[in-house]
Amino acid sequence: MASKTELPALVMAPVDCPVCGAKTVAQADKRCKANQDPSLKANCMVANHDDDGNFVMPTAESYAAFEKGFAAFIGQ
Repeated sequence: MASKTELPALVMAPVDCPVCGAKTVAQADKRCKANQDPSLKANCMVANHDDDGNFVMPTAESYAAFEKGFAAFIGQ
């Protein structure tokens, strides 16, 4: 059985907001807040960002490896 320390790390890659196309938190502040439905949360759909404010998400490959490691961790 895998331990927590054996779980693969997620590799993050830059992405654009699927709603407004913003690449950074600063762009989202101008675009998403102005364009989203007022009943929605007033920020970009992409919540993860790096230290420079660029939106990032895990790569498909690293996410698949993480899921496989997590499944082994929980014993499936």
